Amino acid sequence: KFMLTNLSSQIFPERNEIDNVNFLIFDNFGLIIKELKIKLDPFETKEIYFSTLNINGFGSFFAFHNFKSLQTIIKSNSFIAERGYVGYKSNQGVWNFMHGNKFAAYINKKKKLKSIEAITLRNLSYMPQVSFGDCKTAFIILNNPSNINIKYKLLSFDKNDNLFYTKNVSIPKFGTIISKLESDTKHLKLSSKLMLSRPVILKYYNTYFDIFHG
Repeated sequence: KFMLTNLSSQIFPERNEIDNVNFLIFDNFGLIIKELKIKLDPFETKEIYFSTLNINGFGSFFAFHNFKSLQTIIKSNSFIAERGYVGYKSNQGVWNFMHGNKFAAYINKKKKLKSIEAITLRNLSYMPQVSFGDCKTAFIILNNPSNINIKYKLLSFDKNDNLFYTKNVSIPKFGTIISKLESDTKHLKLSSKLMLSRPVILKYYNTYFDIFHG
């Protein structure tokens, strides 16, 4: 589920404005499969349950807010970013929460989706500050919020910090992949042309799971 909150009320609480949200859901290939128009009253928070939206598979989503005072923010050369909380749950277990990943796109005046993701000329490396030696199974979830296809290199290191496995993957624009890590992986390094290739990490234990930003 996603906790969708009236952002105008957070910035201008005295103005009591309605927040109109355009909610775009993408499949793993980067195609828009559902669009929701959601009206939030002042100070309102709505929980969006993906399991009730009649969609299959996995992917990503954007939430674009529009309210009267948004022009005040734009004219001051500033911006707002939706960083609300996403909750994950399996069966009757407890919710696992993490905040939205990053500020990556906007809707222009022609109502076209535009990415602002920074792309570098050379590959950059990113190593999640987490060990995978304490769990039963682990997955890395990578999303591409840019307008071009992105190639990733996943480098797995064992308990002795030796590189023992390399995997190359390609993610279409606005697409998502889920990659299972090799069982001997203790540390992981990612290489791509995304400025901040921050992954989502999913770790399964004997009794439950944990999901969080790398």
